Amino acid sequence: MKRAFIIGLNYASEEYALSGCEFDADNLYRRMTAAGIPKKNITVAKGEISASDLFDILAGWSVSSKPTDTTYITFSGHGTQLYGPGEKDGIDEAICLYTVENGIEVVLDDDLRGAIQKIPGAVVLILDSCFSGGMQRTVAQPLNRQYRRKFIHFEAGRMSIFDFAERRVPAKPIHNVLYFLNACAEGEVSWDTGTGGLFTTVLCHYYDIGVKRVGALIAQTRLSCEPDQSPNLVMVKGSGNKRLF
Repeated sequence: MKRAFIIGLNYASEEYALSGCEFDADNLYRRMTAAGIPKKNITVAKGEISASDLFDILAGWSVSSKPTDTTYITFSGHGTQLYGPGEKDGIDEAICLYTVENGIEVVLDDDLRGAIQKIPGAVVLILDSCFSGGMQRTVAQPLNRQYRRKFIHFEAGRMSIFDFAERRVPAKPIHNVLYFLNACAEGEVSWDTGTGGLFTTVLCHYYDIGVKRVGALIAQTRLSCEPDQSPNLVMVKGSGNKRLF
């Protein structure tokens, strides 16, 4: 079985609003359904999603999934960094979830990885957000100056950090197969073109013209995105010959 959870957040009406993230969600949804993933197996969250809702879904899949299943989790939206005393570089990367009622809710990369590692089978995580490769260095302005950074500075008074109960439990051995498709390197920002994330737009383009396997797909996407950002693929027990969808 294949299933997916697709997230695209534009943070509408906020000062840090983006324009293309919901387009990213639509674009990935269309390609997944075209590849044969049943619509009933795909959950799409556009506009807002809480951290508790996300982790509830992932927890359910950790129980219901089988070793032969493939699970897709995609996120297009803002990323951030904050002080992480347990990290080698002292910095934690995170994604920024959002609800109109509560605003930004930060999910640390360690917590997200910890949750998906419990899902049996293969898990494909596609992150189109700043610092996703670690999940700032100041990069040069993009070639197209109308792009917007998918990055928010963490502000303790305005943002909350999701309290994941098992966060400080030592990591358990990984028994599933993981694919991390990251929009940029750990120290880079990711760009919103207004009609979609640069990474997701280019990824979908090459997928559409026949580059289906994750290794070659990320290599082609990286060539087209540099020097603005450097997409990368991280695999745990995976193969670059795997078809994306």
